[in-house]
Amino acid sequence: MNFPQTCAFVALAWLLAAPELPAADRRPNLVFVCSDQHSSDMMGAYGNRQIKTPNFDRLASQGVRFNHGVSNSPVCTPYRGILMNGQHVLNNGAIQNDLQLLPGHGTYLPEVLRDAGYHLGYYGKWHLYGGDRVRGIPAGPYRYGFDHEFLSNIYLWIP
Repeated sequence: MNFPQTCAFVALAWLLAAPELPAADRRPNLVFVCSDQHSSDMMGAYGNRQIKTPNFDRLASQGVRFNHGVSNSPVCTPYRGILMNGQHVLNNGAIQNDLQLLPGHGTYLPEVLRDAGYHLGYYGKWHLYGGDRVRGIPAGPYRYGFDHEFLSNIYLWIP
């Protein structure tokens, strides 16, 4: 059950003041967690008893787990592009690492969630802006719907 290389990002979607909304109008909180080069056989939730992954195991027990995953392009930028707009990399412009995902090529998942009333946050590696990875991503079309709580291109160097 090895999954293809995925990207390291956490995307958060939530409704502002959701408890104050009528039950029929409340939407579930959504958290997407993708780890980089992390296969399922390296998690306790999928049966590995030699590696301790209590946080992933807890997330897996409370969320949705997949037993099979396939990617048209198991490289960081192209994979992110596919996740964002569901289009093949030859259509969305993100055909290799550090090439910019083209805005305006369809509707992006964060835009769909935003238009459904979610407030979106993003934390983690982005790689969809092209070129230099160690820079911020300005508000606007190159965030593809993420405009709140946006923090990207975080690099922690541990000596």
